[in-house]
Amino acid sequence: MNRFCFILFFINILNGQVNGVVLDSVSKEPIVYANVILQSEQIGVATNFKGAFQINNKNNLGSDTLLVTYVGYKPQKIVINHKKRDRDSIYRLYLKEDIELLDEVLIKSSKKLSQTTYKIKSKGKKLIGHNIKYNEEVIKLVNNNKNTSGKLLNVTFYFRSYERDYGQKLPVHYRLNFYSVDSISKKPKDLVLLESDIIIKPEPKPELENKYKNRNKKQAIKVDLKNYNIKFPKEGLFLGLQSINPSLTQPKTGSFYIITPMLLESYVKKATTYYRTLGGETFGNMKGLTKNHYRDLIIDVELKYYEN
Repeated sequence: MNRFCFILFFINILNGQVNGVVLDSVSKEPIVYANVILQSEQIGVATNFKGAFQINNKNNLGSDTLLVTYVGYKPQKIVINHKKRDRDSIYRLYLKEDIELLDEVLIKSSKKLSQTTYKIKSKGKKLIGHNIKYNEEVIKLVNNNKNTSGKLLNVTFYFRSYERDYGQKLPVHYRLNFYSVDSISKKPKDLVLLESDIIIKPEPKPELENKYKNRNKKQAIKVDLKNYNIKFPKEGLFLGLQSINPSLTQPKTGSFYIITPMLLESYVKKATTYYRTLGGETFGNMKGLTKNHYRDLIIDVELKYYEN
């Protein structure tokens, strides 16, 4: 990655839409899965394989600010004006690699890891598929039951294919994010920065279709985290999955669609899973249909603790 580079923005503002493409000016390659957020609306999207994005601006404001983030770069903002700019306007934004932040990600500890591997598994009954939409994120708290920190080794997520006959079915990729725990609210706080994106690409499996007779079958995907050096703090850690559109096909406006494979969840009595849309500042609980129960993301975590 070059120390200094810039991302080239083509912004097309027309009929309440902000359309553009994000490119690396050195390689001329598209920046894939960069987050682009329209700040006043608190909505955002991830760029696709061509670096393109489209944001629907429902309020059609006169001006706004686009926030662009991508792993390894400092976040950048660009002001857009719907009235003064025509649809062929081109915005150029230079981004600098954030070397200092990347250095902070690495675990720097003189303590040795234990030889024993510990497993933390989700508990709950009745597996259910979660039909989240593109650019939404589901975030689950993984509690730390020991009074010491450790290092994450791997995490396993569970999915189910959806093969019903109604609704537009679209593919999905997931970006794996990590958040610290707010000491007061106990909700997700700061995003833990990584050296590179972690993208999960589940493939639909017809044999795991979401029918009654196969309701307890699931697809497990284990993500190896050993080389990322992710610390598991004493207060625990939030793990989030952001849904991303991996294709050039956009859902039809106003139509019902399903992304598949779907995330698997269960019902629990204590809320430990939250959700939000990309760009949204509010983390909401996911209430279940059963009284006094919440939807909870099913994940398994393996880690090692530091020796005292």
